[in-house]
Amino acid sequence: MYTGPDPARDLLLEIGGPLLGSTITEFALNPVSINSAGRLAIRLRLADGRQAIVRADPARDAEVTANLRKR
Repeated sequence: MYTGPDPARDLLLEIGGPLLGSTITEFALNPVSINSAGRLAIRLRLADGRQAIVRADPARDAEVTANLRKR
């Protein structure tokens, strides 16, 4: 999933990518996953068996992604 046209700069998350100390194995969006403020709610499953719903805010996507990957 990308936030813009540049794959290197605009990567938000990807299958096989690191997140919360594990690896993303699955994620899903649906028509109500985005609100009028542009925030996304993303359901995901991690390799360690955890499931989560994470939120991405448009103005902070890069910062949020960087912080989540550090954990």
